[in-house]
Order: sequence, then structure tokens, then C-alpha cells
Amino acid sequence: MIREIRFDSQGRVFKINNLLDCGPLTPTRVPQTNRPFECDNPMDLQFDGSGHFYLLAYGDGFFNINNDAGLYRWDYVKGQRAPIPVLSATPTSGSAPLTVEFSSNGSRDPDPGDSIRFEWDLNGDGTVDSVDADPQYTYTTPGQYTARLTVYDSSGQSASANTTITVGNTAPTVSVDAPVEGGLFAFGESIPFSVTVTDPEDGAVDCSRVEVTFVLGHDEHGHAEETVHGCQGVLPTYAEDVSHGGNVFGIVSASYTDLGGPGGIPALTTVDQVRILQKRQEVEFVVEQSGTNTAPSSDLGGGLQRGSLGNGDWIALNGTYRLAGVTSLTLRTSGGTGVAEVHLDAVDGPLLTTVTVAATAGPTTYASQTFPITDPGGAHRLYFVFRPAPGGPTNNFFNLNWVEFGP
Repeated sequence: MIREIRFDSQGRVFKINNLLDCGPLTPTRVPQTNRPFECDNPMDLQFDGSGHFYLLAYGDGFFNINNDAGLYRWDYVKGQRAPIPVLSATPTSGSAPLTVEFSSNGSRDPDPGDSIRFEWDLNGDGTVDSVDADPQYTYTTPGQYTARLTVYDSSGQSASANTTITVGNTAPTVSVDAPVEGGLFAFGESIPFSVTVTDPEDGAVDCSRVEVTFVLGHDEHGHAEETVHGCQGVLPTYAEDVSHGGNVFGIVSASYTDLGGPGGIPALTTVDQVRILQKRQEVEFVVEQSGTNTAPSSDLGGGLQRGSLGNGDWIALNGTYRLAGVTSLTLRTSGGTGVAEVHLDAVDGPLLTTVTVAATAGPTTYASQTFPITDPGGAHRLYFVFRPAPGGPTNNFFNLNWVEFGP
């Protein structure tokens, strides 16, 4: 998110206003007049000397080609604004002849009621090849081409978007088979991996050219660590990474660059990544919650705990979990007694388990309490909903320092 902060005459925060509502575009989050671009994970912003405003967005994925990354510039425009082009193509590589389906879906004009028209230069020769909204084009000669969509509005203002089409070489297919998305690990453990790579031009893939990297995921960015080569192997992790702070997790990133196509057609790289989650989750870092707060903790862990738990308050652990091989759930708590319901995928989703947390000797005395759970199968968000225990307090049930999944 990006917010505007206004101060009063004494330099104190007076008001915080929404400025840019950032995030990936989804079926329920589509381009609208109040959200006309994909501002996914903003990381830097700057005004230049002419008053233009620039925003750099990282996008999703780590050390990868992020299609939702972008550098955006805002200009002050008096009168009609230029249209906004959106281009997609399927496929973007393959052997000749290659037939590509292009789409302008999502292209629009920010001025209400204004019309737009399309011009496509599909082979990069400067000539308009189509004025259709969604043309089809067949490339017969091997090479690498820049396809360009230019969108015009009724006043003649225009904007363009490009994509690269490679003919004569097909991008490899890379799949991280193990670990699985949402699997569990602990920093300091070694992580076995298995990767499948195919490429129609290369034939049998030389696994020594496959690179697999462990990335320390931190909130919405990542830090590359060990890289090994091979289709199977083991990635080391470091115990000290757990102290990195914030929402910390692991990414297993596999990449392969093919040998290119005949006649000097450029090589292509494909990356596949899976996210794996810590067995122990410091709950002060949850992004989604309702009714809880954080306070300093004297216990081991991230230095903060979740408290002020009332009837119906909840937290959602970050990420999507696969609980294969998990048979226990441990809660590290202090203070009174209370109930924790664990729901799948929503606050009112299917109930995985209900546990009653026993009181400890006081709010600064911590205890780990372990309960059995059963793998529900598949991948799920996990929501902890708090309730009073019979005979226990009706508010401020207990302090929750962390939760941990175990065999």
C-alpha cells in the first residue's frame, strides 16, 4: 500500500489518506477507474525535476521474470488522457510456422465515454498488420520479433505495449516436483528437491545446467542464498535466517536456459518456484487478523506476542499450508485458559480441530501445549478463531507467542 500522511501545525500526524491501492489483479480485483494499473508490491518511488511521479513495483515471484513488475510514470494532463494498452500473446515461442493468438483484453481509456481503436505491428517492421482487437498472426520465418499494440483514443492520443515472440526455439518447461508448494521446513534443515525439465529442441536435458536456488523469502521480496546444479539434490538452509524478522519463509527456485534454436535463434530461460513455510510461525507477523493486538514478550521467539483475544477474534497464518506428515499442533501461550478453533480457508470454513488451552501460572509464564491434528489433504489457509473456555475468562483469554506444526 501507499498512503499520504498529513501533519498538523505542530508536526504531529493529523490524517492518513489512501493514495494508491496496490496489489495483483485478480478476478475480483480487475482494472477499474479507481485502480487503473497493476501496482503489485511497490518498492520505490520518486518525483523528478519536472514533476513526474515514478513508481517501481517488484511484482510477485522471487529472482524471476515477474510479468506484474513494472515502472510507472504519472504526468499531469489537462484535458483528455491517453489510453492504457494491455497486450497478451499465446504462445510466445515455438517452432516455425508459429501461429500466435494476440489479445488486447483490458485495454481501456481513463476518460469516461471515450472510444479506443487498435493498431498492431506484429513483426516489428513498422507496418500495421491488423486493426482487430484480438488478431491472429502466423510467423513463418525463424527469428525473434517485437509485437507492438498501439491504442488510440478519439482525440488521437496513443500509448503502446510490446511483447517478444521467438520463432524457431521453444521455451523449456521447468517444474519443481519436490518440495511441494506450502510444504513445511525449519531453517537449518536440508531440503531435498526434485526438478523435471523438458525442451523440444534440446532433447535429453543436461541436468548439470539446471540451477536450483534457495531463496530466503521476507515479506514480499527475497534474498538468494545457496545455488546447486542438478535435477535432484539437497539445498542447505541456515538456522540464523529465522531471526531475519517479519514474515519469513523459503522459496525453492529452479531455472533452465536452453541451447537456443538453429541459426542463432536466442536461448530462452524458464523459472519455476515453490514457496515453503516454517513449521514454527511467529504470530505477531500475521497480515490478516481481527480484534487482536501485539505486545512485547519476555519469552523466546520474535519478541512480540498476540494478545487481547476476545470471543470471535481471529488470525490467519500467512501462506497456504500442506499438512502432509503433520500430526501435532503446538501453541506457546501464557495467561488464562481459552479455546482455539482452527478453520480451513475462511474464518467460518471447515473445522480442522478445536483445542482448549490450559492456563499458565501468569501472563509472563509461558508453556507449550501440544494437540493432535490430522492432515485434511490439499492446500489450505489456516484461520485461528478464539473462544472462551467453560469457566474461563470472557476476554483476554491468553497470550499467543507462536504456533508450530510437528510430526
